Amino acid sequence: RFESYRGLLFASLNADVPSLGEHLGDAKVFIDLVVDQSPVGKIEYVPGETTYTFNGNWKLQFENGLDFYHFSSTHSSYVDILAERAKRGTIGVLPSEDEPEAQGSFNFNYGHAVNWSILSQSIFSRPLCLEQDALDAVRKRVGATRAKWMLRQRNLTIYPNLQIIDINSAQIRTWRPLSAHKTEMTSHCLGVVGESAAARRFRIRGYQDFFNP
Repeated sequence: RFESYRGLLFASLNADVPSLGEHLGDAKVFIDLVVDQSPVGKIEYVPGETTYTFNGNWKLQFENGLDFYHFSSTHSSYVDILAERAKRGTIGVLPSEDEPEAQGSFNFNYGHAVNWSILSQSIFSRPLCLEQDALDAVRKRVGATRAKWMLRQRNLTIYPNLQIIDINSAQIRTWRPLSAHKTEMTSHCLGVVGESAAARRFRIRGYQDFFNP
């Protein structure tokens, strides 16, 4: 069975499965938060990909995507780089929110989930924040509430083997088991169609900073 949603292609070797709309359910809301950053409602792969393997069961990657606690230990060098750039004034910041800092998750049917966080101050920015005119256009197009969610950190995991991570850049990850103890991972930088050349450069640099293997 083969279906698509917002430019993402999904397939099952078993035809007797729920429709894609039913399978995704309310998780579609968080896919839309990525796609609707585009003025034309489309996303695309930035050319290039990274493929690698790790010695572990495929479920480990799924669980890791839902674990908030891994960030400070496994990505500490990235945080150090951002802190140094902030001292030099070479990195922008996200607009501050008028809500308390918070983080949490939503669980959906069929095993999907999303982690999210609200930061009162952030030392990284987003392509969406580079140009005020573009950000204002997004707010006008999608409304203030959805625009706020677009600027929040989000890590969406779609069971069984898809992650869409939207923080300083956007990444789409897929994985497949090669054996019970080895998994192949493939990651792409995800771009929104219609963004400026400056925003695309910022997106690629952010992807290289954080999502490189």
